[in-house]
Amino acid sequence: MRTIGGWIAGLALGLAGCSSGNGTDGMERDVGALDRHLAEIRTETEAHDAAISAASDLDAVADEETRHHGVLEGHTDLMNDTLEHMDTCDDGMGNPPDTGPMHDGMGQMGEEGFDHVALMGSSGNMGDAMGEEVEHQVAMDTMLDAMETMQDGMMNGAGSYDCDGGMM
Repeated sequence: MRTIGGWIAGLALGLAGCSSGNGTDGMERDVGALDRHLAEIRTETEAHDAAISAASDLDAVADEETRHHGVLEGHTDLMNDTLEHMDTCDDGMGNPPDTGPMHDGMGQMGEEGFDHVALMGSSGNMGDAMGEEVEHQVAMDTMLDAMETMQDGMMNGAGSYDCDGGMM
């Protein structure tokens, strides 16, 4: 029969063994990668807004939308890969981090992007395109703000998770 002191010591050793220790196998790198991608997406959406504002005609708008969509797809693909990796992490007791809200945010951002491309493609004039761009920027800023808040929460607990390797 185990003593209480022995059980506590065993639990402490077990938890210490499951923690990330130096962080190389913890979730910190994954959360850091999400932070970088969110910052790069925000920078890209600001540059996109400026490019649309400077566009002289709908052909220039369409070209910018194609370029912008490709850049964002690259970031969201990498973010989804990072989130999938984070789903393999656990807190030493078999509990994965709650990445569901971030996955949902990624899905919402993807839907907004596809809707935006379709609406921009169907714009009949520059006024309609500019109006849609303003609405898109507000939607993107709102989603990015929410995702950055989620990412900050993940960073606070990242050291308590152990993962199979780490994402860059």
